[in-house]
Amino acid sequence: MTRCPFSLSDPVAAVTHPDPRAVYRRLAAAGPLGAFPPFAAVTLSPALAVEALTHPLLGVRPPGEPVPAALQETAAGVVFAALVRMRDGAAHTRLKAALSAALESIPVESVAATAQRLAGQLAADLPLPPAALTRFCYALPLCVLADAIGLPPESRPTLVDEVLALVRCIAPGGKPEQLAAGSLAAETLLARVECVTPGPLWQALAAACEREGITDGSLVPLNLIGLLFQACEGTAGLIGQSLQAEGTPAARVAQVLQETPPIQNTRRVAQAATQLGGCPLAKGDQVLVVLGVPDAAGALAFGAGAHACPGRHWAEAIAEAAVAHLLACPAQRLHAAAYRWRASANARVPEFTAQGDAP
Repeated sequence: MTRCPFSLSDPVAAVTHPDPRAVYRRLAAAGPLGAFPPFAAVTLSPALAVEALTHPLLGVRPPGEPVPAALQETAAGVVFAALVRMRDGAAHTRLKAALSAALESIPVESVAATAQRLAGQLAADLPLPPAALTRFCYALPLCVLADAIGLPPESRPTLVDEVLALVRCIAPGGKPEQLAAGSLAAETLLARVECVTPGPLWQALAAACEREGITDGSLVPLNLIGLLFQACEGTAGLIGQSLQAEGTPAARVAQVLQETPPIQNTRRVAQAATQLGGCPLAKGDQVLVVLGVPDAAGALAFGAGAHACPGRHWAEAIAEAAVAHLLACPAQRLHAAAYRWRASANARVPEFTAQGDAP
């Protein structure tokens, strides 16, 4: 394997670079598989990304550490341990099948209608100033899911803060204060779901788990919290970036997914000594799988293989509804012109600022 010869940036910094595709092209000039510590390998071609995402010996967690040490014995760790995306093998297969079936049971037309209705409630007075626009991009996907789960409307004002805190806590490299805030948020979210009258998505997931022979009832509410966690940054990034694109709402969303998908990378860990693209990996070696490589043309925007995101139609419907609602007010474009990128190692999310603010 080779080390990137360019010091200007790296594959993680590319996530919030003005042109991440240019960074990936530069990195790939040294070869489609690079080594950039702490990653033993970084995939810089669509073929290698797919190979990594479907590799039988590349898992989502380090061997022997299903829950990060920093999250153990915390409420955030309880949520983390239950998430389908953090599992491999038979436990993942059945739970993923149930979650996919539950999401698919809600017609996309229903998702779009709910998104349109809630967009009108969350942004009744347009144009939204920059800070409120950023808040809207995070809030709409969470509120659409919360509505389907059965969480009451009065939870919406604080739901965004709670989920964002959980995201920061679970993401790699969380600081002590972020871990503490995220664990507190997880406790609050767990308490919220205990009081819920199950909505259609909750009911669908419970029924699908029963069909799959999953008897642990706690996995239903925990993975519904997981859906909130997973939808947060990715869908906010899709909405925010689509405001910068051109054409109809559907064309804008498609352009973002093809050119700069909101989730730019994901990680895998070697469960045993193996190889990727002909290069050796030792047990425990980390692999950074770049989903935003230029030649992928959006095919990897929602991942691939067993861990591919099952909520694509939800994300697209919510983003299209958001963009249509916002851009019905021509003046909204002015408040979407200036932005900075949310600090993140994998999510490309614009956070809007007033003109002249520091980037």
